[in-house]
Amino acid sequence: MGTNFNFIFGSLDNALRHGMPDAILSEDLEYTRESELGFQLKLDYNHLHSDTWINWNRLDTPAHREYFDFGNNLRIPVWLFVFSLQFYASHHGGQLYHTGPMRENFILGAGIENTYPLPGPCFNKAGWSLHAFGDRDVPDRPDPSLTTTGYGFLGELWFNIFLFRIYADCWLGNNFITEEGNPLYRTEKGWFFCGFRNEKSIAGSSQFISEVRFHRYSLSRFWEYQYRIEFKSLFNFIIKE
Repeated sequence: MGTNFNFIFGSLDNALRHGMPDAILSEDLEYTRESELGFQLKLDYNHLHSDTWINWNRLDTPAHREYFDFGNNLRIPVWLFVFSLQFYASHHGGQLYHTGPMRENFILGAGIENTYPLPGPCFNKAGWSLHAFGDRDVPDRPDPSLTTTGYGFLGELWFNIFLFRIYADCWLGNNFITEEGNPLYRTEKGWFFCGFRNEKSIAGSSQFISEVRFHRYSLSRFWEYQYRIEFKSLFNFIIKE
């Protein structure tokens, strides 16, 4: 194991859902998903960052089918730009038992991000990003007529002011289906959301997060809102014989 090359077997490093966008792996998984178990390969170089993994969620038993997911998040920084490529798949199957349908979901994403440093006491950074996603959803493998494909585009503008990140996002999708992603991205209406977020580290190992977000669909006259206050902390224990 080295600083630029890591192979993990057993409990996986799942910080921030492998860096995947919310459309592929929902932010809720940070609270609802159990510890991931499987294999993982991480590369971390100046112009190449890659996270490849396979995670077994469930074994094949009489109560439920085998369920595992695997993916890769590749990021290539070039000057002020970051080019990214994501692949993610979830599979429900198994050969021993036949509880429920055999189903699969495949997602491919690509994006570009740009960051601008800003001098001044208030604004210190700004940027934009554009991502495109495509999916192939197989609800029941023996019945190909149920298989669908879809796509979506997500654009974001943001800037940092003092300790806050102010952002505005716009989503346009067409029959985009993601099993583990935020279900709001399944809409075929235009979806606009904006908000501000603050992340503050406390004593190095703890983090306090606060966020307020506003939502609106293209055909709706009303705005909805959500907020969250979160505290994360890591605890280390030294075990002696």
